Order: sequence, then C-alpha cells, then structure tokens
Amino acid sequence: MINLEMVKADMLAIINQSASIDFLLKKDESIRKCHFNKYSKVIYDNGAVGTEITALITIQNNDDIKFKDIIEILGVEYEITKIIIESQVLKRLFLREL
Repeated sequence: MINLEMVKADMLAIINQSASIDFLLKKDESIRKCHFNKYSKVIYDNGAVGTEITALITIQNNDDIKFKDIIEILGVEYEITKIIIESQVLKRLFLREL
C-alpha cells in the first residue's frame, strides 16, 4: 500500500519545482505555486471537446482557496470558476480571465 503522506510530500515537491509558476492569491496577497495551462483539453459530459484555462495546485497548503477567489498569474487576473479534486493530493482550478 502506498503511504499517502509520502505521496503528498512528493506532489508538493513537484509543484514547488522551478518549472512551476507563482500565483498571487488576492484575498491575502500570498504567493503560491501552480502548474498553469492556458489551453487544458477538456471533454464535456456531452462528448464535446474544448479548452479551458486551468491551474493545478496541491491540496496541502492551499485548502483556503475557494470558488470565486481572484488570483493573478503572469500579471493577469483570473476568477476561479470551478474546483475539481483530481486526486487525494491535487486540485484543478478552472479560471476565467478578468
């Protein structure tokens, strides 16, 4: 069986690598790390395929991020329109450019 704490630590280390992008959580002015993708491929319930702006973050240390929060990535402000838990350690934020 995989140790969940070990997986959490590994995912946090991956997200915090230099390839990650900093983002600013506007409500408390804190800087966080994410993997940002302006063109994430999404398959909708009806089978249609499209793209969405998303950011992948760890659940650990980001439990205060909520729906409708405003974040800034690369100088652009985004509103969080949806949050999906991708695994026991990751959240995907769906973003709308403001």
